Amino acid sequence: MKNKDPNLKRFYRLNILFFAINIVILVVWFMSSESNYIERKSKLTTNEFLREELNLNNTQFDSINRLDEINFEHYQRVLHILFKNRQLLLKEVSKTSPDKAEIKRITLHIGHLHTALKRQTVNHLLNIKKVCTENQKEKLKILFEEVLEVNTYCE
Repeated sequence: MKNKDPNLKRFYRLNILFFAINIVILVVWFMSSESNYIERKSKLTTNEFLREELNLNNTQFDSINRLDEINFEHYQRVLHILFKNRQLLLKEVSKTSPDKAEIKRITLHIGHLHTALKRQTVNHLLNIKKVCTENQKEKLKILFEEVLEVNTYCE
């Protein structure tokens, strides 16, 4: 039986969007160098893909990369802390007598870290949006809907 609650649908759509955006940020993080944004002939970073799809000029493209430098550093730090907390959680639940209070503390911290990742994802999107023209903003919206197949999976 399908749930017709529009708030629940919106919640699912946002979760799918944030998941996909997190993937995009990870791809950009892995494929980009820290100091240079060298064009790669065989591989496109996410920002290069956006450059082509939105027809971004060099100034817009450079602005997005510059704006995202700090954002990606924060994202990387949060991912590192998240990894360490997942290790702590695994270690605790693997004990003969796991401490439920410690598990609760760790899982709450992991939840806060997920929130921090979402904030960095939103910052990334806002950085892209800052440099776009109105026409490019509309194309960006359509592009995310197509990539995420929102209308297919979230009905």
